[in-house]
Amino acid sequence: MKKQTKFLKEFKDIDELNNINNLNIEIIEKRAKIIQDNTSDPESWRYRSFDGFLGENESFKERIKNDWKLLEQWNLDNKQSLTHIDISNKLKDVINQCEQTRKDLKFGPMAPIKLLYNKEVELYIVKNIYNGFQYSLFWNEKQQNNNNNYKNKEEEEELKGIWNRKWNIEYKIQNIKTQQEILVSGDNDNGIINYIENLGFYEGDEFNQYRINPIKLLSILMSK
Repeated sequence: MKKQTKFLKEFKDIDELNNINNLNIEIIEKRAKIIQDNTSDPESWRYRSFDGFLGENESFKERIKNDWKLLEQWNLDNKQSLTHIDISNKLKDVINQCEQTRKDLKFGPMAPIKLLYNKEVELYIVKNIYNGFQYSLFWNEKQQNNNNNYKNKEEEEELKGIWNRKWNIEYKIQNIKTQQEILVSGDNDNGIINYIENLGFYEGDEFNQYRINPIKLLSILMSK
């Protein structure tokens, strides 16, 4: 059986998930709700978002389960066997191809890019770079400064590298033919691609502009 994500290998692992980066699920769910005013949460406002990571009545595990089920059904309908790792790699490929095109054409850091993804899908990509950083939902300051909880140096670097990340970049990716688009918070190493690759977490709340419905994503990248 193919691993679904790097951190959660199969569906049953979702129920067994009690903490991420030494943060329990209750803390993560509290962080994941929309914040209206940074001063209302002086302790953890850096790890929160004005758009939120979950809807008001969504739980973290149920959101992950629902999106895993969406992909499972899509695979059945399309006779495919894509994993969440595969989906994250597709997004990485798009961003890598975008940045390589930018370099080849000597375009500026935020110039819009048109590209032919997989030699058949026309995409229009707009990149934004911000002054301030969004910290990962799973950032743990104690883990960042604590070297005593790891089995070895490799484990320390792996776990810190997975969860303690921040970014100031986003990409709007549009399928030119269908006009469908998604907003990708982060780059090919940080942000939502990291969440998808390691957890199959696409963020929640259908009104959240940074949520990526996995089926919509596949439609954008595979509709000629």
